[in-house]
Amino acid sequence: MADINRRTFLTVSGAVLGGIAAGSTVTAAERTDRFIVETNGTGVPSEVEVVHQLPSVGYAVVTGSESALEQSKKVEGYAADIEVRLDDPDMNTEVPAFDAADYEGQPGDFLQWDKADLNVVEAHETTEGDGSRVAVIDSGVLETHPDLAGPLNLDLSLNFTDDGGDHNPVGGDDHGTHVAGIGAADNGGGIGVNGTAPQTDLVDCRVFSGPFASFADIIAAVVYSATPENEQIIVNGERVTGADADVANLSLGAYPIPRQGLGEFYGSFLNNAMTYANKEGTLLVLSAGNAAADLQQDKNLISLPNEGAQGLTVAATGPIGYGWGDSGFEDPPESPAFYTNYGTNDIVLGAPGGDADLSAIGTGVRWFRDLVFNTVYTHNGSLVAGTFGPEADTYPGDVTAEWSGDYDGNVSVSGTPPATDDDVPWYASVGFGGVRFAVDGEKFTGDEEVTVGYETGPDHERPAPDWLALEVTVPAADNDEPTDYVVLDRQVSEPSGTAVSWTASDSFGDGGGVFQASTVEEIFAEGSGIDPSSPSGSPSDVIGAAVVRNVVVLSGGGVDRDESVDITYTGVNFRDADRLIPQTPSWGWKAGTSMAAPNVAGAAALVKSANSGYNANQVESALKRAADVPDEYDKKFYGSGYLNILDAL
Repeated sequence: MADINRRTFLTVSGAVLGGIAAGSTVTAAERTDRFIVETNGTGVPSEVEVVHQLPSVGYAVVTGSESALEQSKKVEGYAADIEVRLDDPDMNTEVPAFDAADYEGQPGDFLQWDKADLNVVEAHETTEGDGSRVAVIDSGVLETHPDLAGPLNLDLSLNFTDDGGDHNPVGGDDHGTHVAGIGAADNGGGIGVNGTAPQTDLVDCRVFSGPFASFADIIAAVVYSATPENEQIIVNGERVTGADADVANLSLGAYPIPRQGLGEFYGSFLNNAMTYANKEGTLLVLSAGNAAADLQQDKNLISLPNEGAQGLTVAATGPIGYGWGDSGFEDPPESPAFYTNYGTNDIVLGAPGGDADLSAIGTGVRWFRDLVFNTVYTHNGSLVAGTFGPEADTYPGDVTAEWSGDYDGNVSVSGTPPATDDDVPWYASVGFGGVRFAVDGEKFTGDEEVTVGYETGPDHERPAPDWLALEVTVPAADNDEPTDYVVLDRQVSEPSGTAVSWTASDSFGDGGGVFQASTVEEIFAEGSGIDPSSPSGSPSDVIGAAVVRNVVVLSGGGVDRDESVDITYTGVNFRDADRLIPQTPSWGWKAGTSMAAPNVAGAAALVKSANSGYNANQVESALKRAADVPDEYDKKFYGSGYLNILDAL
């Protein structure tokens, strides 16, 4: 995504929605580098550059001078584009790594409670979605996933952002891959999962670059999804043929935005696009949001896009107690999820999105099985970031690390390291971020080469990473316990854009050594008793005896170190293997209205497949007629009711 130097965040001070302070979490921000323009049908001013041209809805998205828009007679109105971010329930970050040995890998197996409760296997006796087309407007779909490679239409899949990549995920987020799997996974690898409509034609419309998406890119993707195959629009300055999708899934949103003022402009832009999609036969399936908010009671605020016209908004349900043991459910799959937005006139259907007993997290029970299990990808490495050292509370820093770049992956480290007094040892408070890679545990000789590529930004005061390290273990001898060490070199001095090759026997840099510790962080931990200026071990303690556990590459600092960190690692190679490719196809759990929507989108594809002559309204009507509000539950969580695929068919 293009660099944005200034953002104005759209929040509502002091407002409270459903018990959550609107503005406690930023959900939307104005962009200052481009604009949404309502045209009078004669094009846009020549002084601006067209990003997306959407004549079917009367709008364009442009970059350039705001004054050119103000003065042009071609412009009916305009507003700054806004950014939205993915905002799923917090427990998704607590889900443990998936152990494939525990997975039977059969369609509709016990881990996919959502498919079992929706009778998807039985529905597939009628149709699996062949002849239908579903667009997923999200963070990108990993084309190498074996359960998605079959359904995915690479010719129609597009990147709507300006980051220069293709449709595959950028920034390391597997949200779109999970959403796509819920709707369309086909168990192509033989050990995977099935989606609700595994034979649909899947179109990936990537609108996120990292955690943010442009509202204009989202609407451009809606228009593209609905545009017939014999028509063209301009996307990112290029003419493209329409996707002609039957269904478009939008598991995203911005909330809250003031309903008046600019909210009216954004709402008009959205409504024009959604009305056009409906006219062209594309059913828009929208996630309701995860703020536990009553959308009926927020009269001065608007949630986009789920409060737009012609959309099918989905609330989330989920069980409590699924697969924990033999006691069965505490709450059934159709019970409302604790986080879901709701509202009698805003919700159209309820569908499985996953729930959680937050008090069970960390207790050892399999609480995460109440979330939705489907396609994801894993990172070969784990990110490391934070402030460490015995004075960390007194001298805190703010250093973060995240996956970035194209879908082959980089790691960006940024932030402010701790600023400590001169009379405090530099290691008393150290803020650093980077990446750790698990390796194969071969014997350590000291000559194993680590090659690191990196680029520093303008705010990074020194040209290279602070630490390269190997975390090693000496196996137990006789009755002794294994001993952990870190072999470390710090403050490497090489210019940006080069590749540093390092072995433990090298002497470049300004120090390091062998420390008796299990991880780099332990060296800086309070009470560790380790002085990072004075190694606690020697090469003879580890060379020839230890095995390598992890490779670690970090940047940051403390006293007399950088005032800021701005560095991107573009490669880490160890034993001739690239360790910085973050995306390995896998399976895992997530929850959210983001997961409920594609269950409905897949169901809509099945209905369309079984009734090829249906338009968008008829598909929606079939789903609504088949649904019922579960006994003892409130209509405000369901609208017409809980998704019933068999009756809809």
